Amino acid sequence: MPSPSAALTTVLALAALVPATAAAGAQPAPARTSLGSIVYIRGANVWIARGDGAGKRQVTHDGTRSDPYWSPSEADDGTIAAARGAAIVRLSHTGKVLDRIDPPALKDSAGESMDGPVSQVALSPDGRTIAWTYVRAGCPIGGDCLFRAATGYTAANRYRSVGVSTYFHDPSWVTSTRTLQNGGYGSQVQLQDMRSAPQYWFDDRDYAGMKDTDLADTELSPDGRHLVAVRGYGDTTSIIWYDVAGDARHGSAPGVPSPVCLTGQQAGKSSPTWSPDSSSLAWEAQGGIWITTDVAECGAHQGVLAIPGGHSPDWSPAAR
Repeated sequence: MPSPSAALTTVLALAALVPATAAAGAQPAPARTSLGSIVYIRGANVWIARGDGAGKRQVTHDGTRSDPYWSPSEADDGTIAAARGAAIVRLSHTGKVLDRIDPPALKDSAGESMDGPVSQVALSPDGRTIAWTYVRAGCPIGGDCLFRAATGYTAANRYRSVGVSTYFHDPSWVTSTRTLQNGGYGSQVQLQDMRSAPQYWFDDRDYAGMKDTDLADTELSPDGRHLVAVRGYGDTTSIIWYDVAGDARHGSAPGVPSPVCLTGQQAGKSSPTWSPDSSSLAWEAQGGIWITTDVAECGAHQGVLAIPGGHSPDWSPAAR
């Protein structure tokens, strides 16, 4: 079996042969997936489409350029949560506002309070819990000037703290009681049972060695067998996915996952999300939301533009 570093060399070589994007007109339609639905943002509002990108429908209509929705997330029952200003808005599948939550301030790693606009929202699969994140740049007295984050947990229908806050960001749900989160060098991928302290899983350096870079936006596939992440930053940004050996959904963190595929590099790639059957991926890139059904083979086909103009996708088993 090749070492993780050798595996990364293989996928890097493959990625060099694959253009970062291709002309939308030259792309075939996405192969049929297990569908479900994808919530996303377009033009300051929440939209929803089937898992193949068809059947696009606007969910909210009151978002504006100065007061937009962002970071939408969908539970298995079709309930949606999204950030809007300093609030978290919970919506029905048809756009009816169910609740508005103004979450409290959280402490960052410098001991400073973070409040104001919510940066990221993740609704648990069972729809009962929301993880939210603040991200701010700051220069605390005696501390370094940099971006810091804090993530907390609340009941979905009203503010009620239901978990231990962290200094990490990019929460995504592994189960309805465990999340993945991301941090800086030395703490890039974390697992957290929401009532316990986070536990370290791995860093990019654990398989890439001296070629390591940033990792963020991690999401575990529903079957627990694969992991996807955003790798790099700026013009070197790629989507990478891995095979997971062991159980990341329960107990201690498993071993370092094995890289499978790395897409071409392009600024703006973000928000990777798995299909309900774990066979396909969607992510944000140039022009909108792209979908690939080639995650097992990692061949030359690395996605088609399925939702032009959309961004921040989240895939759920709920029907459109």
